[in-house]
Amino acid sequence: QFWFPYLPLYAIAYMLGTCMIRVFIIGDVIAESRQEIRDAEKILELQQSVTALMDNLPGMSFSKDGETGVYLACNQGFTEYAGKESPDEVIGLTDFDIFDPKTAAHFVEDDKKALAMDKPYVFVEDVPDASGKPMRIQTTKLRFTDTQGRICVLGMCQDMTEQMILRQEAERSKEERVAYARINALIGDFLCMYIVDPVSGQYREYSKSKAFVRYALPESGDDFFGTAAEYAHRYVYPDDQH
Repeated sequence: QFWFPYLPLYAIAYMLGTCMIRVFIIGDVIAESRQEIRDAEKILELQQSVTALMDNLPGMSFSKDGETGVYLACNQGFTEYAGKESPDEVIGLTDFDIFDPKTAAHFVEDDKKALAMDKPYVFVEDVPDASGKPMRIQTTKLRFTDTQGRICVLGMCQDMTEQMILRQEAERSKEERVAYARINALIGDFLCMYIVDPVSGQYREYSKSKAFVRYALPESGDDFFGTAAEYAHRYVYPDDQH
């Protein structure tokens, strides 16, 4: 210390300098961490907003990463179709994680078609629902770029099964009315006529008279022969039933 009286000061200076550097480094790390937290909160808020938007869309809706096929968001309708309980269980999965290989490959092929188009890709197809029953779906898929610059696919599916059934019934009723008019022209006046599908047993009544109204016979149903036997035993005189 006699020859180097300032040596202790050097040690103190080094210590203070090191502390200052450490303070600056920790401050930068804290600032970066806070920024990452804010970014994560913004991403979470954006995901929640997208999910809320999709929940208000009719039918099933979802979005995927166009490159990886990973689901980014979906509504409850698609969640149930995928056999999950909440959208969080779907996000992060691919079609191959959710569906059987054939169905997943079909969905991926549709995504490729949508990504290659400059306009929405709209198509109608028959697919099974979550319980395996057939349903007719109109699907719209379109390409878009999200806030992170990713190419994504937005999908919206509308159940057209009920409209299909109504259309088929309207067509069947039209055919029956035509048949009714032709039979009427052939046999002239009659009290009541039933058109029956001999395979399924489905039937529909066409009548010119109100004579049978008091018996409350059903005008249509799924089992003509069973229904006819039931009402025959109910209203026909027992000796005439043989």
